[in-house]
Parts: sequence; C-alpha cells; structure tokens
Amino acid sequence: IFSVTCENTVPPLRGIYTVVRMSYAARASLPRAAFGQRARVSARRSVAVKSAAVGPANIVKIAPYFKVPADGMDAAKGLTAEMAKMMEFGQEPECLNYCFSQSGDLIHCIELYKSGDAALNHLTRVGAPLKKMMELAPLDRIEIHGAPEELAKLKEAVKDLPVSMFEIYDAKQADPLANYND
Repeated sequence: IFSVTCENTVPPLRGIYTVVRMSYAARASLPRAAFGQRARVSARRSVAVKSAAVGPANIVKIAPYFKVPADGMDAAKGLTAEMAKMMEFGQEPECLNYCFSQSGDLIHCIELYKSGDAALNHLTRVGAPLKKMMELAPLDRIEIHGAPEELAKLKEAVKDLPVSMFEIYDAKQADPLANYND
C-alpha cells in the first residue's frame, strides 16, 4: 500500500500525462503499466501516467484578463475573493479549475469547465460580482478555448466583450513521453 500525490489540482485530461510523486519503495513496486495504463518511472521518484478521466472534446477554458488601475488593486482582489468564495464546496461540480493570478496591473482568472454548458452556467452565477469587477477593472481581453460546438454555446453570452475564441483541434502529436529523459 502506498500513497500517491498529484502535482496538479485539476482532474487530468485524457491523453495528458500527469506527474505523480511517490516513495522509492512504492515506485519500485509499481509495474511498468501502472493501473492498466502506460507509465514510465524516473530516477527522481516520479511517474508519468497517461490518464483517461475526462476527454478534451468538450473541455472549455475561459481566461479573462482585467486591467486594474493603480489605486484599485485591493478592491479588485476583494472582488476576486468574493468570486472564488462562490466556487467553494463544489457549488459548480462541472468546474475543474478556478483560480486567479496577477502580473503587474493585470489580474487573470484561470477557469476550466467540463463543457460549454458548465461555462455558461458559471457566467450566469457570477454575473453580479463580474459586473462590479468590470466596472473597477476593465477587461483587457478574454480568451475562450474549446471545441467548436462548445464555443457556439457561449458566443451569445460573450458577444459584447473583447473575446477571442480558440478552437481546439487534434494535432495528432506523438507520444509526449517518447523522448522523456529524467
């Protein structure tokens, strides 16, 4: 029996490799095809496991960037805390990731949803604090990434915003661990 700790906080996507850390004893006992999936064991006690939890076909990423005035950073961070609180305790189970980051005068929200419907539900739920945030810190831009059919579900809701929509496509990339050296 051993425990494994995931380095990311989002359920992994199918076809994406998740790096996990474990003790040497646990690593030594791990078969080459861990959990029935392909795995490679490294000398640094990490294992890359190809995961199959959620398919990228309907995943939607929303990435708004807010330009905060110099005197408004504290108020903007207060509003981000209010929005983050609305996401606590599984209030949106279809949300895979929701957090904020800052670079200079830009505040960026990193959002990941299981579908366009889930993203649309979120936009409806956070409407009031989002409106306050946009009054305080205008949107610099919003990027929305997803499959064309998922993006279509959001177009009407974001039509008046400075949005760029990016369609996900299958690049048929080779195995990302093919040339993995630890």
